[in-house]
Amino acid sequence: MEALLIPYSPVAILPARRVLVLAPHPDDEVFGCGGAIAAHVKAGIPVQVVILTDGGLFGDTALRLDESKTAAGILGYGKPECWSLPDRGVVFGEPLIQRVMQTVQEGGFDLVYAPSLREIHPDHVQLAQVALEAVRRLGDGFHLAQYEVGAPLWPNRLLDITPFLSIKLEAMRCFASQLERQSYDLQIGALNRYRSYTLPKSVEAAEAFRLLAGADLAHSSMVFSGDVNADDLRQQMTMMWVYPEVQKQVVFYRETLAATADELARNIEALAQRDVELARTTEALAQKGVELARTTEALAQKGVELAETRGLVLQLQAEASRLKAEAAGWRDDSAMWQRGAEKLQIEVRNWQGRADAHFATIEEILSSRSWRITKPLRALSASAMLIRERLASIFARKKA
Repeated sequence: MEALLIPYSPVAILPARRVLVLAPHPDDEVFGCGGAIAAHVKAGIPVQVVILTDGGLFGDTALRLDESKTAAGILGYGKPECWSLPDRGVVFGEPLIQRVMQTVQEGGFDLVYAPSLREIHPDHVQLAQVALEAVRRLGDGFHLAQYEVGAPLWPNRLLDITPFLSIKLEAMRCFASQLERQSYDLQIGALNRYRSYTLPKSVEAAEAFRLLAGADLAHSSMVFSGDVNADDLRQQMTMMWVYPEVQKQVVFYRETLAATADELARNIEALAQRDVELARTTEALAQKGVELARTTEALAQKGVELAETRGLVLQLQAEASRLKAEAAGWRDDSAMWQRGAEKLQIEVRNWQGRADAHFATIEEILSSRSWRITKPLRALSASAMLIRERLASIFARKKA
């Protein structure tokens, strides 16, 4: 997503057949795109540098131009051309637009380097507007590469200048008159180093560019001319520059929101599924609760039954104890009766013995042949026999 806003991969060169570099002052061509110039030179692509002003407000004009010439020798592109406009004398208008267009067409250039619309210095801003309008009018087949010097731009190309970093640093040191005023070489070097922030670690430094196609600019509904108010034009051009970025941000946030919406939908679906699972779990728990209640009720019933059983057991234990005591009493009575029975049996045996003796005597008498003895007894024999039978019956019952 971030790659929609800034490049995450460097380029080794900006494609071109012939290159025109427009610099507001002597040194801007090196500070802004010295690495790109060196890359084109190494690739055998012709490069022409045009310096629009003499830079007279901040140094000797001849000295400053000589410094650019010395830097050109280091970069290897030849010699710069100077249009000798006064410092802070670059003005957006038809004369300058036409001159740039003529230079591009006559030189066969298809790639133009110029400052970006976000620059601060008025010469930089005016030249940025001129270059933009010239390439817009030239249209298809032409490209404008906006570079940064005094203010960072919003790049869509990051050029790896690691192979040319030492050359660029050496070329920047050629502008001794300007380095006395400010350490531009250190500041530009830091800017180039910072531009490697989103690039692989192997990239030590990079130059940032906003590459615009003449065909895209030509399709814009805005038409510029020298009669348009410069402030209005700058605002319109700035909007033209910003609008594609706004579109990219809209796409970025739209895709982010779409992804977030998809993730949210998935989360909602997952939550709904969890709600279903929770409902099932709750239902299962409720069922378990019912079963637990039934089990508890059954256990309570079992408890009641157990209590009743325990009471019955206690009753049975008490009854058993009572019966045990009663049985013990019975045993005692039985022993007493047993002793009585044994005594009675002894008495019965004694009486039996006596009765047997009496019967023997009676038998002896009855069996006697003496008439005198038996005659009085014979009348009693029937009664005696009856008595004997009764005594035997009585003895029999006693034994039982």
